Amino acid sequence: MKTVLIIRLGRLGDVTLTGPTIKNLRFLYPDARLVLVTRKAYQEVAAMLPGLTESVAFPDDGGYLDLMRLSGRLDEYNPDLVVDLHKNFRSFHLAALSKAPYRVVYHKRRKERQEAVSQKKFVDPVPHTVDLYNQVLTQLKGEIIARTPDMLVPPEALWGAGGKREGVAMAPGASSPVKAWPAERFAALAERLLFDYKLPTSVILGERDAALYNAFKHLPPDSVTPYLQRPLAEVA
Repeated sequence: MKTVLIIRLGRLGDVTLTGPTIKNLRFLYPDARLVLVTRKAYQEVAAMLPGLTESVAFPDDGGYLDLMRLSGRLDEYNPDLVVDLHKNFRSFHLAALSKAPYRVVYHKRRKERQEAVSQKKFVDPVPHTVDLYNQVLTQLKGEIIARTPDMLVPPEALWGAGGKREGVAMAPGASSPVKAWPAERFAALAERLLFDYKLPTSVILGERDAALYNAFKHLPPDSVTPYLQRPLAEVA
């Protein structure tokens, strides 16, 4: 395989969890060009995934015409293999329209996911998303070596800006309220960590999460630091 296209359009956590599968693909095809197709908002994440060669962006608000344009652009990569780690309408079309002779798709277990979100009904044991993604390696007769997500943060981001080195970081937001632990409970945990262990808290907030910080405002100002819509490398 000379070029492998990996499709995972969103969201932030799901794109991050592609890391182990990308690493395993790198072990399987050490000389291949590994290209992640994702939304523009997540290219910053893609740049920190070990083993990935590059990423190609789909517009954050892209429609069907953007999908067709992207399909034409991907053909320029002359891919040998498409790995669909999203399994939705857009990823299906990108894979189907590709000239790649080989395609594999992960088993999304859609019904179980819907029941978990809407009815709080869970299978036992609950399969981890990383393990579901890694199943594509079985289809490709490859070995599953990496199972833990990690990111390569640029050294200048770690040491250039200083910042707090002790404490706890919390990210109370989520793409959907049903996926989120209540912010008041995060704040209660931050209070316990402060008074029991003298640990300050950094609160990581996305653009839509600003109001969640109100739950922390009863704590001493020097014990809680908000980071609103900051670049991921800086947050790390």
